[in-house]
Amino acid sequence: MASYALSPITAATPPSSLTTLLATATGTFLCSASANTLNQIFEAPMDAQMSRTRTRPLARRVISTHHASVFATVSGLSGSLVLATMVNPTTALLGVSNLFLYAFLYTPLKRISVTNTWLGALVGGLPALMGSTAAGASLGHPASWLTAGLLYVWQFPHFNSLAHTLRRDYARAGYMMMSNLHPALNARVSLRYALAAIPLSSWLIPYYGLTTSTFGFLSLIPNLALIIPAVRFCIATPNGPLSQKILSSLASSPIHLLRSIPKISGSFESKARQNRKLRNYSGLADPSSYSLNPNDAVDPPPL
Repeated sequence: MASYALSPITAATPPSSLTTLLATATGTFLCSASANTLNQIFEAPMDAQMSRTRTRPLARRVISTHHASVFATVSGLSGSLVLATMVNPTTALLGVSNLFLYAFLYTPLKRISVTNTWLGALVGGLPALMGSTAAGASLGHPASWLTAGLLYVWQFPHFNSLAHTLRRDYARAGYMMMSNLHPALNARVSLRYALAAIPLSSWLIPYYGLTTSTFGFLSLIPNLALIIPAVRFCIATPNGPLSQKILSSLASSPIHLLRSIPKISGSFESKARQNRKLRNYSGLADPSSYSLNPNDAVDPPPL
């Protein structure tokens, strides 16, 4: 919703924008459900070894692989069809691409290289880009990538802190994570991307007119709530408590997104006012109401 409302295309939002918004949310949800199901199919043996994931249905063999595969196929095809027919082909292509990135690249890469974290962050940011393209924005417009970029950088402090608390689980299951292979790098990357959120939200997003300059100042508050624990993460001992770090980073992204809700209602209200004006003055602005036939007699204006 936030990336849809903050799209560069807001003034010309079509009358069916609410329908498009709901179709985007539905299609994205179905594609995500498909990707997540495929992930759990592939990782069921590893999930069974981790305390966080051992209760998942496939890890407990409550659901068969066959039934899960059918669900993944149906939800993936349905989501792609909804996006293609009710939104636009670009958004559908992004949805399908994200599904394949998550299920067939990110999932196996977790057992091969620590670079899986960067690919996973890309997968997490693409739905925000889909929101922009669903509203009619072009992929060539730099503003289309800003909300996706904000979500991309947020995932590093969030996931890296979470991975730190689960590092023994990841090591037991054979996952190649920075938290269990390079703890110091894990903390530095967390801080680096937490700092990167400031120019995105405080400068670039207002600069491209996606929101007001007030947003740029107010966004410093959740950004600091993300950066301060990230600094503590870097200087803390590897086994230090991180509950505050996780809670702060979890809160940061929703705060940013909730601040954009007024832009959503403002876009719809602006369009409603525009439609009312067009209805009130349609007769004056309609060229077809005037005769352009040169043979028609025209009375001279009174003196």
